[in-house]
Amino acid sequence: MTNWTNKTLLSFGVLLFLAFIVFAMSIFVGSVSIPVNEVWNIITCAKTSQNETYQFIVIESRLPQSITAVLCGTALSVSGYLLQRVFRNALAGPSLLGVDAGAMLGVAIVMLSTNDSIGFMAFNNSVFPFYLLMALAGAFMVLTLVLLASKILTNNVLVLIVGLLVSYLVNSFISLLNFFAGAERLQAFYIWGLGSFGYVSWNEMPLFLSLVCAGVLGAVLLIKPINLWNLGDHYATAMGLNVRLTRTLMLLVAGLLTACSVAFCGPIGFIGLAVPHLVMIFLRQENSRIVLPFVVLTGIVVALTCNILSCLPFHGMVLPLNVITPWIGAPVIIWLIVKHRV
Repeated sequence: MTNWTNKTLLSFGVLLFLAFIVFAMSIFVGSVSIPVNEVWNIITCAKTSQNETYQFIVIESRLPQSITAVLCGTALSVSGYLLQRVFRNALAGPSLLGVDAGAMLGVAIVMLSTNDSIGFMAFNNSVFPFYLLMALAGAFMVLTLVLLASKILTNNVLVLIVGLLVSYLVNSFISLLNFFAGAERLQAFYIWGLGSFGYVSWNEMPLFLSLVCAGVLGAVLLIKPINLWNLGDHYATAMGLNVRLTRTLMLLVAGLLTACSVAFCGPIGFIGLAVPHLVMIFLRQENSRIVLPFVVLTGIVVALTCNILSCLPFHGMVLPLNVITPWIGAPVIIWLIVKHRV
């Protein structure tokens, strides 16, 4: 296996430094212009800000939003990497399994099928976020169906097709709910579907952190099996790897990370699809011991960058993430198709 070279270590250090820089920028920069010294005093507790609005924006909005971007970027990028390894396809992404559609179904049931007060209170986090539980339930319902298919089918492509078909079925049910929903509830669901790092408050942060850490830990424990998997099914089997079990575990971890990302932040596109391939292009190797840490850091940098771009002061509002992410992800995918004929 390829070891960490001086060039790789230097690149990782630069990427880590960049992650710290964009994290700081996401706290200091926002749709509301706040003096730099005010933000610094607030986050360091060096001096109590005389402006309570500034205090609230930094502590209750920008800081949790930045941490959420870190967690969501990590979850989506690791999930995308695992799925691209499972299907051995650089265009595989978290949306392929239909797990994100399952999470959307859970949210749609709450927002579109319940009365307005329950749906809007859940959406605005003013009561216990029941929609998060429903999103996780819907995601794992779809994931369970895909895992059952993976146990029966030996062909990765067939498992992928099953995931796509389940996604179509779930989306058709969501469309049915949209058709019968009132205008206000439909608008709330549409806004949620555009994605945001601002949905997670400090109350939900421990649960989100725990789920993402569990998923990343699962990916780390799968590093050795993934490296054998990369060599092909026949060689991996000859080396003693249980190919079917490994595939199931990779799908389970990827599904968990996708589910919690969609449940807490909405269906955010392109990050899980583009980030793993960006890393593979840069590193030009498949050793997961090296690739996975780069995938995590790159996902964090990309997510935080999207968060900054969505909250820039000059447009005076917070733009939806799915307005920003295609500008980063789409060029990568187009380049991939044109140059590598995938």
